[in-house]
Amino acid sequence: YRHQLPVQAYVVLELNGPAYQKWLAEAQKDLEIARNKVEREKNDKKKKSRKRDLKEIEIKIAMQSKLFAVDAGQEPGVLRNKYPDRSKYIIAPAAFKIHREKIYSKPLPASKRYFLSGRVDEILVEDIHVPNEFREFFIAEIKSPTIQYLPHDKPTSDLKPRYSVTVNYGKRYEPWIAAVNKLE
Repeated sequence: YRHQLPVQAYVVLELNGPAYQKWLAEAQKDLEIARNKVEREKNDKKKKSRKRDLKEIEIKIAMQSKLFAVDAGQEPGVLRNKYPDRSKYIIAPAAFKIHREKIYSKPLPASKRYFLSGRVDEILVEDIHVPNEFREFFIAEIKSPTIQYLPHDKPTSDLKPRYSVTVNYGKRYEPWIAAVNKLE
């Protein structure tokens, strides 16, 4: 399945819905477990490693998108009928890939150790239209001396979103920016 080409279809992305809330609850449990491990650890070397793990979880929570894939299909109209709330659901073209997954949770016979799953490989949106009224804002953000692009191996918990963007999708599933709000 590794060499199989992606399949193109449409994905339904849900904003801040039950899928995200479930993910967030699990991440917060992981965060609490990591905090407890840091507090209980006596060995300085291990404590440093546990603090690094804790920081990575904090960053993951701060930077995670609130958009989660909740459905997919070949017909965008059928998906829109099923998910009519445009303020909560985006329907976008996407590429999907099949993956072979291994079951680790229990011992099984060789013929039942694997199952197939599909994943969104890529959202097929190359451009987002930025109206002129927001152009200067983004140019200023890019030129800002306070912006630091950090490599993934040097996480910092100070890394937080600086602005929120409202994106609308048209009838041809092409996005454009409708609003930008600076976050404090």
